[in-house]
Amino acid sequence: MIIDRVDEEFLLFALEPAGTWSPDVDGTLHRALAAAWLAELMVEARLGLRGGKIMPRTKSTIGDPTLDWALDMIRRPKRPKRAKTWVRKLARRAGPHLPEVMERLHGRGHIEIVGKGSRTTYPSHDGAARTQLRDHLRQVLFGQRPADDSSVALLAILDGAGLSHHVFGPQVAQQSDMLMERLLRRDHRFALLREIVAKKRKKRRT
Repeated sequence: MIIDRVDEEFLLFALEPAGTWSPDVDGTLHRALAAAWLAELMVEARLGLRGGKIMPRTKSTIGDPTLDWALDMIRRPKRPKRAKTWVRKLARRAGPHLPEVMERLHGRGHIEIVGKGSRTTYPSHDGAARTQLRDHLRQVLFGQRPADDSSVALLAILDGAGLSHHVFGPQVAQQSDMLMERLLRRDHRFALLREIVAKKRKKRRT
């Protein structure tokens, strides 16, 4: 992957070029971000999924404050909870952690940070990473490149958040449902996360 973090890559695609959030993620940004954190922790083998429930797999941390915060929350209960429960819980607490992720993107040189608080925007500084990542994901989606876990996880979150059109354009987006179903047959973890994010988005539209 280009950036190698599902949450950072998701947020990069959720932005308009001018630095505002895409209207497609209105009301679902934090929920999709929470799902991206779970996906990243699964990719890093810290979490597993069994019967729809999130299962901690090791006691080791990641070394990243945002992911370790999420991991600590998930490890506290004595009994495992369903993935949709953790998406909801993490989403409710995502606000203070979103700037941490954006600071990392800024530090990598991908965005600028303009303003403060609710007026903050994140204009694109270097579109090369986004272009390379989009090309990589398109190749994975069409079976032209091996489907690594990080790519499948990111595609699932983007699709659940309704960003396929925003990322790939209308021609690819029209085929994305069929292509995603084929791709996600190999991994029920990310298929479930896509479903959880998509359900929230559909509820807001009804």
